[in-house]
This record gives sequence, structure tokens and C-alpha cells, in this order.
Amino acid sequence: MGGLMIGVAVVYDLAQAGITLLHGIPVIGTAFALFGGFLITIWAWLTFYVWFKMQGVNFLNPKRFGIMAVCGIADAIVSALPAWVAAVALVIATTRAEELLEKAGPVGKLASKVV
Repeated sequence: MGGLMIGVAVVYDLAQAGITLLHGIPVIGTAFALFGGFLITIWAWLTFYVWFKMQGVNFLNPKRFGIMAVCGIADAIVSALPAWVAAVALVIATTRAEELLEKAGPVGKLASKVV
């Protein structure tokens, strides 16, 4: 699950960084860069939302929702950041950590409440 998702996140981040170059063209380039960056951000968020849902990852968890929201906003504001790679990696890491804690039994459940 993780490697392909991170690869797709890299593509989205590179597209965001590439579209930032359009700011060098006065007025029209800036308009295209802003609009295009917004579209890429929306598309990336929807892609990963659906993809994680297909994997059984629930976004009603405040941690995961917060990660995706903060990274999406950061990517919309500063397009050159690798925000989607960070978001996907963090969601995968928190999901795997929670799965490991569930397998640990009662001690894992207690640890998940502490964290």
C-alpha cells in the first residue's frame, strides 16, 4: 500500500512545484498557477481520500483528518512543499502503529489511549 501511494504523492508534489513556475509569467501565468494549484490540491486530496477508504482507513479519526487537512492547506499555500508525501507517509505510519497496538492486546489498547 505505502510505496505506490508515496510515489503518487511525489507526482502530485512535483506537479505542484512545476505549476509554481508559471508565476514567472505576468498576470496570466499567475492566474493559471493559482487555479491549477488549487485543482491539483483538490484532486490529490480526493485521490488519497478514496484510496485510503478503499484500504479501510477511516478519516473520522481526528489525527488522520487533521494530517490531511493541514497538509492540503500547506500545499495550497506553498506549492513547492512536499506536503502530499508528508501527509501520505504520516497517515500510513499512524495507521500501521494503530494496527500494531491493536495486535498487542490489552497493553496496546492502553498505550493507544495514552498516545
